[in-house]
Amino acid sequence: MFQLPEVLVDAPDSFFKRLLANRFVNDPSWGRCLDAFRLDKAPNELRRLLDSRTTARLRQLSDDQGNNELKKILQTRGFTVIAPDNYTRHTFNLLYTRLAAADPEPVVFQIKASITRKKERNGATVRLPIGERDLFRLAEEPDSITRLPTILEVFVGMEVRVKVNQCVEKGCANGAIGVVHHIDWCPGTTFTETGSRMYRPSREPHTVWIDLPDAPPGPQSPGMPADWPDTVIPLAMQSDDFLYKEGGMTSRERTELKKPESSALCAKMVKNVDTHEQYKDHEKVKIKQFSIVPAFAMTVHGVQGVTKNAIILTDPCPAGSSGSINGSSLYVTLSRLRESAFLWVLHPIPDSVR
Repeated sequence: MFQLPEVLVDAPDSFFKRLLANRFVNDPSWGRCLDAFRLDKAPNELRRLLDSRTTARLRQLSDDQGNNELKKILQTRGFTVIAPDNYTRHTFNLLYTRLAAADPEPVVFQIKASITRKKERNGATVRLPIGERDLFRLAEEPDSITRLPTILEVFVGMEVRVKVNQCVEKGCANGAIGVVHHIDWCPGTTFTETGSRMYRPSREPHTVWIDLPDAPPGPQSPGMPADWPDTVIPLAMQSDDFLYKEGGMTSRERTELKKPESSALCAKMVKNVDTHEQYKDHEKVKIKQFSIVPAFAMTVHGVQGVTKNAIILTDPCPAGSSGSINGSSLYVTLSRLRESAFLWVLHPIPDSVR
């Protein structure tokens, strides 16, 4: 079960009593339940509470009823999805942008990353773009694989999470949560409609501006209108590398078909690639993109240290995935909430997790 950090092992009970009294003032019984779980006491109480929050109506998100119900929750309550792995997080974030695009507002833009690979041509090394087919197959991969999103679906007003340190003194650091405030498009940019209120620009934006509510006060960023809040910060495109195999399978396909990692379309970057036999037929490619991802769905790792108004907990042990939620990460997830009334559980949590 959950192991308390050593620095708190000898903390007096009064410390936790004050913590519970302040954090869970609106739902004291929820605070006591979490404290009992932390101490590995009264597991049946937590089991009954979680079972009472498990809903069958949101389990099948592919049907219209599930989509409509989730859409209503997103619009009225501001839930955050907590996922056990990056694939589940990525899937829910894509669902979120699709649901957002179905509304009269907003307009969703699909910003393609610039992805190039080195090739030898006439004795010289040149950079060639990855084919359109593989680019959109790569869009199925979470940013944990490609480092940056291959296709960034974004709209003004969307909550996003920063992936790379850019301006730490202004709070724009890895893991920071902000809201897209404005997108500066380059002159001559055209837009192709790809779906209901979804558009693909002919080129990437010049700048994406995000508002970081928790940013420290300070002077406005250069080039921004005077009437914008000083918490608005410009984002520039970032570059990174990952491994790629032309014509290979996506990681999800590899998992479903139980194929070895060497057959993957792309793989996590590893040091000293030449010493890893399974990556011999992969190429190192460069990706350039804005370093933000939707913040609607997050992993347990990403949600640490923050407080959420409401949470949807997905399947803690998805089939075919190496990720799962264990007892300690379940505690971290549940303790993000101040009130149990705003917890939804999509799948029953097995006894092995609790």
